[in-house]
Amino acid sequence: MGFPLPKKYRPQPASRAIVLGGGGSKGAYQIGVWQALEELGMGFQVITGTSVGALNGALMAQGDLEKAYDLWWNLNNTQVLQGIPDVEDSPDDRMAVYRAYIRQAVQNRGADTSPLEGQLRRLLDEDRLRASGVDFGVVTVDMTTLKPAQLFLEDMPPGTVEDYLMASASFFPAMRPKAIGESLFVDGGYYDNIPVDLALRAKTPVDEVLAVDVDGIGFNRRVHTDIPVATLRSYWDLGSILVFENAQIRRNIRLGYLDGLKQYRRLEGRAYAFRPGAMALMEEEYLEEMTRSVGMALEGLSGKSRLKIDKLMADRLTGSVARRRRVATPGELLAASAETAAELMDLDPTEIYTLDSFEDGVMAALEEQKERWAGRTLSLDDLRGLALPEWTQGMRAKGRELLLQTVLDNLRQHFSGGDTAIPAEMIALLAPREFLASLYLLLLERRAL
Repeated sequence: MGFPLPKKYRPQPASRAIVLGGGGSKGAYQIGVWQALEELGMGFQVITGTSVGALNGALMAQGDLEKAYDLWWNLNNTQVLQGIPDVEDSPDDRMAVYRAYIRQAVQNRGADTSPLEGQLRRLLDEDRLRASGVDFGVVTVDMTTLKPAQLFLEDMPPGTVEDYLMASASFFPAMRPKAIGESLFVDGGYYDNIPVDLALRAKTPVDEVLAVDVDGIGFNRRVHTDIPVATLRSYWDLGSILVFENAQIRRNIRLGYLDGLKQYRRLEGRAYAFRPGAMALMEEEYLEEMTRSVGMALEGLSGKSRLKIDKLMADRLTGSVARRRRVATPGELLAASAETAAELMDLDPTEIYTLDSFEDGVMAALEEQKERWAGRTLSLDDLRGLALPEWTQGMRAKGRELLLQTVLDNLRQHFSGGDTAIPAEMIALLAPREFLASLYLLLLERRAL
């Protein structure tokens, strides 16, 4: 039996800062991340935010996840802005929303945010926020002087927190500026949309920073620090910052939750969410065969030509990984190929998959696609007369599903020793996503036989 360490020798939990970026309706993603942090027991001592990140950050500092979740889960345009119509899933509805923004920007210097102010007034408890023990800061911009205002709670006079939160979220000219005293304030994204630097200047020293970037409009200032800064952002499109569409909001919450669990290794994957161990099992089952398939498909290339295609595939499939290395590892390319195949077949990214359920979903979608596009593929005749740089556009103009089916058919022919309409090396160069996705699909097909 061990003896307890004296208190001064016990390891202390990490002090963590959460930084929430601006991005309008995309801020629903941050609620999902917060849900994951809460579930994992990941505490935080500092929170900074800009725009919608400031609004979410205040509720986060208060510890009101349930109320924030309920607000976002039921949110739509009419609960945020006066005179901006609600939207269903149609382009005409979205155009009506954008026309309303333009009309109000011209007539009233931006949309009236009184519905949002009412929501904030209902949920914000300034006394509780100040007593939370969390160092909470926001960014806004003084429209009168064009200077940023970066404020922690102690910098805001009593009774003004709601005003500064609304100031930080006043996305002018789509929304009206916020008057505080003699000045007009607008969205903090005009200065720093992801205020990591502000978090590092909090009174509470932090050991690590988690920044949640929802791809909002604004300036992201570079920060030079030795403190680890992890940035969490969605692989998927989170929608328009100005359209509060309920179905998209609920999807974004779920995506944020899954990414939060992935950030702390409770789930695996990049675009999709897998149960722990799924990636290792995928490599065990497919890595050797996948590596061999890539080599066979690109056997006519060597030296700089092969390196160019390897780098291109890494850039297209593995994102930030490619910026750290010239090419991705075979394991990374395998995982990215599998997820790309699923994406091209519209597999639901809000589910949590085992390797078996993922493969079953991909194969079921592939069979449906084969039926829709039976007998229709692209040949060289379809693309004849196009210059090489125009080939990719010509291929994609025929449709995403048809392009994938064509690549898949050509690679089947290539591996069976038959004549191909389009050389495998050309496919890899012009359509690297479809090329690697098809190699993965062929692995699944062979396993199913």
